[in-house]
This record gives sequence, C-alpha cells and structure tokens, in this order.
Amino acid sequence: MPANCPPLEGHKDGADGAGRLRPIDARPRINETKALMVAVMGELGFPVTAAELYAIWEGTKPLQTIEYHLSTLVRARVAEVVYGPELQFRLVPISTASALSELSR
Repeated sequence: MPANCPPLEGHKDGADGAGRLRPIDARPRINETKALMVAVMGELGFPVTAAELYAIWEGTKPLQTIEYHLSTLVRARVAEVVYGPELQFRLVPISTASALSELSR
C-alpha cells in the first residue's frame, strides 16, 4: 500500500472492506405506529379521534405521538380530516403501493 494512502477504517457508508458498496435492503421501512393506525382505522371503518385511538391502545402510545402521526397521514393523503363536534380522521381510498411508500416517512 502506498505511504500516502491510509488503510480503510472499518466499514463506512455501506462499503465492504474493499471499498465496494454492499447491497442494501431495498424494502421501505414502515413506521410501526402509522401502520397500526392505518390497520385500526381500516378495521373500524368509521372516523376516529386521536383520543379514541389513544383509548384503543390503552395509553401505550402517547397522545402527542398519535396526533403527530395522524397529521402526517393527512399530509400524505392517506387519511383525511372529518369535521364535526370533534376533529376526526378517516382513511381515504388509495393504492396499496402508494400507502406503503407514505407510511415509511
């Protein structure tokens, strides 16, 4: 090895010991909370509030986290806001591939 080339230190940036890129799993990572929310909302089939989802999970997920993920689902057009006496959310019909790509955010 030439004196002006330092040896590789570990595996950086997905490279193997020879500096080649290693294959990376191409499947999208799906946020568990969002996936659960979509599953529950799909199973119920009617609009729900963040507080109702909180009660369904018996407080295991913080209400603030549920509200955040509901807002991201609305921005991604996976869910929509239903106005009434309380702010409710329901799923919108979209393709499965599109839904999976949005859940990974």
